[in-house]
Amino acid sequence: MNMDTYQQAIRRAIELAPGTIRELGRNAGIDQSWLIRIRQGEKSPSDVQMEKVFMALADYADRSARAAQIIREALDGGKQDVATMGKGRDGRRG
Repeated sequence: MNMDTYQQAIRRAIELAPGTIRELGRNAGIDQSWLIRIRQGEKSPSDVQMEKVFMALADYADRSARAAQIIREALDGGKQDVATMGKGRDGRRG
């Protein structure tokens, strides 16, 4: 993938990411100033930085899906304890 595609992808991901740039940077292990400079077109992302942002966003998506499942189970009349909602039969998050 060329650098222009990387820059466009990371800029769009930053725009769409829930929360603040500070939160995204913290979750990705990247300084927020780097993300700001990317968004402004002043810096280009490396493969490693792209992967870190991807992992942070994927983790957020997973946690959001689990949180939504808890709400769905409650709306569906779940009589289960809230502390165990969103967990699989083996007691793990799933």
